[in-house]
Amino acid sequence: MPGAGARWRWLAGLVLLCGAALLIVWFGEFGSTTLRRDRVLATAIVTGLGICGLLFWLLLASGLPVGVRLGGGGGLLGALAVFTLGFEVHGLTMDGVPLFARRGEAEAGTGLPAPHGDPWSDLRRRDGGWPGPSRDLQQPRRHWRLDVGAGFAGFAVAGGLAITQEQRGPYECVVAYDLRGREVWAYGDSARFVDLRAGVGPRSTPVVDGDRVYALGATGWLRCLDAGAGGRLLWRRLVCEQVPAWGLWTSPLLVGDLVVTAAPGGLRAFDRQSGRPRWQSDRAAGDAALVLARAAGMDLIVASGGSGASGHDPRTGVVLWRASWPPSEVVAPVAQPLGGGRILLGGGPSGMRVFDVQAHVGAGGLIAALLWRSPHLRPTLSGVVAADGFLYGLDDGRLVCIDAATGFRRWQGARYGHGRLLVTGTHLLVQSEDGDIAFVARDPEAFRERWRFHALDTRRGWAPPTLRGRWLLVRGDGEAALWELPIPADD
Repeated sequence: MPGAGARWRWLAGLVLLCGAALLIVWFGEFGSTTLRRDRVLATAIVTGLGICGLLFWLLLASGLPVGVRLGGGGGLLGALAVFTLGFEVHGLTMDGVPLFARRGEAEAGTGLPAPHGDPWSDLRRRDGGWPGPSRDLQQPRRHWRLDVGAGFAGFAVAGGLAITQEQRGPYECVVAYDLRGREVWAYGDSARFVDLRAGVGPRSTPVVDGDRVYALGATGWLRCLDAGAGGRLLWRRLVCEQVPAWGLWTSPLLVGDLVVTAAPGGLRAFDRQSGRPRWQSDRAAGDAALVLARAAGMDLIVASGGSGASGHDPRTGVVLWRASWPPSEVVAPVAQPLGGGRILLGGGPSGMRVFDVQAHVGAGGLIAALLWRSPHLRPTLSGVVAADGFLYGLDDGRLVCIDAATGFRRWQGARYGHGRLLVTGTHLLVQSEDGDIAFVARDPEAFRERWRFHALDTRRGWAPPTLRGRWLLVRGDGEAALWELPIPADD
């Protein structure tokens, strides 16, 4: 009988171990009906419960000698304590996978020069050109890599400068580099956004018009700088008091003599020259995507958020039409004109929608009629592009092709995580969340990845890449790099 009891105890431990392993595999790989972040959470819960169950089994039901049980349990708890003392969670991927770093490790950007006011800031030499191109290049070549401050803003390239936003310690900065990777000037304010899920620093790509740079920080500060005068501040305005959970991602929209922003509380428009407030909408847009679209014979500012969209008169901000859907957590929604009054809107778990905006004679205004909704296109970071009547996007991290006329899925490709997309010639440039760059054939018939290379050492490749001919600027949350592609990307 003692032998039979021991066998049952070991069988119970084996069943517990195998059951936890099967559940982990199921949630991690086969639970395709739920979002990946929900499967990651379920996997973490099952893993934790499995470890606790095995520990209780070892201590109370294994039947091993007392010394072995106490030694094994103590060793497991000791290993967890050592790991906890040596490492900490410094962030999460978009799916909720924890990212660990050594305790006390310096944040990106804290060792960089303080912004603005330093003598070299306005005197650094500007070359203004890309590095010399390579001959007979057979594979991507990195021309330079540099440490940058934290954040997820992309680069705006204009006038020989690549301009982005960074967090350097307590300063939220707008920084300009020449195209050979050397800092030209940096302007900073005392502002800081930090969140375990969303990360640290600004995330909105600046907009450049001539020598003027318009940059919206994650905390709500809109700044207008003079790029030709070393980043001198011309004016700044606080566009919101309440900061969204993921910070502000949407770049300012330039319309005529206005610069328009979206934030909790509504849309706000400012005079581009003076920064004087011109109008404010009465719709709480949150961190909505902004785009200028033409529908019903007129220009509209379209704002797309997590629970609805609206169309505004650019001159006054008056709401001309509204559309709503169930609230959905989406970091950076999509607003993409498709032509003929059709607009692609939304994102996140509730999927994408196409609305047809037309004049409504009886109502004396405009209406937005829903044409279709697709549960097969659920981008998180505005990862959707339109080309030749088809939509290409990252559906919960997996590349898909959708018929823009019907919303039906044509194909489902590889998983790239919650990255970014660009259309270039006959290809799609896909930046994965892990820092890879892939070129995929822009073909609605089948998924074909042509080639791929590792461009950044990151697990959160959320900053949009910038492509100019064969030159590719990429940005992580602590580094930036310039790559030369083997052939011009437009070929």
